[in-house]
This record gives sequence, C-alpha cells and structure tokens, in this order.
Amino acid sequence: MEKVEIEQSGITPVKAYENFNIHSYKRQAFSMFAGELKEITLLVDKTCIDAIFDKFGEQTHFITVDANAYRVRVQVQVSPTFFAWCLTSCGKIKIAAPNDVAAKYEEYVNTAIPKKTE
Repeated sequence: MEKVEIEQSGITPVKAYENFNIHSYKRQAFSMFAGELKEITLLVDKTCIDAIFDKFGEQTHFITVDANAYRVRVQVQVSPTFFAWCLTSCGKIKIAAPNDVAAKYEEYVNTAIPKKTE
C-alpha cells in the first residue's frame, strides 16, 4: 500500500453483473461464502427476531406459530457459514424447510459433535 494511485480509466461493464444488487446479495450470502440460492423456511424463537431483521432486512415477513415462535421464509445461499450462523442461536433458529437443506444442516451439526467411544 506504499504506492496507491488513482485509476484514470472507468469501470469496464460486465454483462453478467448488470442486474447485480449488492443489498440482495448481502441478505443472501453469509461471510461472502457463496452457495446455491434457495428459499429457506426458518422456525425462529421470538428472542431472535432482531437477528433476522439484521440479516434479512426489516421488510422480512413473520408468521406467528405460537406465543414464542415465528416462521419466516428467506432467500439464502446455502453454505457452511449459513449453517454456522444458525448454530449461533443455540437452537433458537431452526431450518424447517426444504428437507434437503435441513438434512445437510443436521449433517453439518453432527460433524461438530465428537463420536462417543465406549
């Protein structure tokens, strides 16, 4: 960083990125780890509503499940960092659907648990 210079030429447009929306991308990606984009249904404890708003935006729509839980559908790039983000809630954010993503999450969690030896 000793020789920083201002570039005189403009940005070269790339067709693949002409409709790119950084705000949508930030809501879908976790720590810049890309994955397959899927609609995910999360079961969320009421204490985690702020975490959902922080990640997915205040326009996120919650459906009441009971006095303590909500269901929410969000667009997510499924990745190990998404699973890790869910784990930080200590079980208060659960992946309800789709089933294949819930199964991958369970597999991810099980890799973190040491196998018991008898």
